Amino acid sequence: MRRADGRGSFEDAARRLWRGYLGCITHVDHALGALLDHLDRTGLAANTIVIYHSDHGGYSGTHGIVEKAPGICSEAVCRVPFLWRVPGFTRPGDVCRQLVENVDIAPTLASLCGLPPMNTVDGRDLSPLLAGGDAPVRDAAATENPWSKALRWKHWRFVHYQPEMFGGRDVGELYNLARDPDETRNLYADPRSRSTVHRCRRLLLEWLIRTTRVTTVWPALDWSKDPYDYATAGDGKESNAAGPARRVLKRQLNYI
Repeated sequence: MRRADGRGSFEDAARRLWRGYLGCITHVDHALGALLDHLDRTGLAANTIVIYHSDHGGYSGTHGIVEKAPGICSEAVCRVPFLWRVPGFTRPGDVCRQLVENVDIAPTLASLCGLPPMNTVDGRDLSPLLAGGDAPVRDAAATENPWSKALRWKHWRFVHYQPEMFGGRDVGELYNLARDPDETRNLYADPRSRSTVHRCRRLLLEWLIRTTRVTTVWPALDWSKDPYDYATAGDGKESNAAGPARRVLKRQLNYI
């Protein structure tokens, strides 16, 4: 339906966006097929890891939103393709429903290629899942935006907004994806969901703390002579994996 002034409606614009979106996807699919054919034809497929994934998407009219404001928050934009082909490792047709993140790519590639673990990254090694396992590699998956954070935990999606975004009001989102996969019923303000909101907020806080790399005066300039063996990266910030583990082991839990 067109507006009385002759300009296209929101629905018209959304349809144009989706046509462009689908056209781009068709083009990418064709290019990927050409790449896979080349790998097979040249004999490189047996020694090449192929990953098909993407950045977040845009709403393109879903929920009445054109782009991705007020934040990268919902399944419509956070859930992205994540397909792996690892020669001699993955099996065609296998599907894993565990929560993973795009930041898991780097440590997984390091593991698959026999390289040392990447101790300053937030990602997890997905090799056990790619081999057919089903044990969770993370309890929750998070998506960051400057003033909003989204969390997937079990069948819940929780979204935190800073109060400054809404004039100081307490605004958030909580959806039960098992019952409401299209995220149409926001349970954030429902008193019966209060404990779930508190649990998700705590998980989000723990994730923020866990993924913040701190600056430290350790180790000494000569790492080989450092009695504390305190692992940092070249920027002087502690390793997300080795740093906290070493402090717990040495009972050095406090910072100066």
